[in-house]
Amino acid sequence: MNDLLRIQIWEASNGHRDLLVALAGFPALTLDTYYFSLATEASSSIMSAPHALAALLMHWVTAIERVTTDQSIYLPIDFSDQYTGCFNVYCSGDSLSLTYGLSKREGWSVNPLDPGDYCSTITDFQPSGVPVEFTKASLIFAIRQQLNTLQNLAF
Repeated sequence: MNDLLRIQIWEASNGHRDLLVALAGFPALTLDTYYFSLATEASSSIMSAPHALAALLMHWVTAIERVTTDQSIYLPIDFSDQYTGCFNVYCSGDSLSLTYGLSKREGWSVNPLDPGDYCSTITDFQPSGVPVEFTKASLIFAIRQQLNTLQNLAF
């Protein structure tokens, strides 16, 4: 079992307070899958909320793999009407410093299936905690483990 990252979706819900994201060193987040469900309805293929979340995590992996030393990126996870919740990831060699916080970019304006340039265009990040350090390799490994779990739920 992975102690670094745990993501769980409660299926019997209305898309609110049904997504648990627990990343070591941070308080567990209870979020909504509402915008994930909306994105899957608009998609041309049949998808579920776990599949949509897996698509977002694949974007996370790509962004983390591409981040370079002294660069910050933002990984969205909480899509709400008035804001997006995201992790600020600052790269220092093989070390990553993650801080959770909010941007005023509205959740409805970001496609969770393909967040586009979100990771590089946030300029109003407001941290809501202290940074936690991870190695790039350990974080990518933990995300890939969650991807496997989510993709098994999606089909």
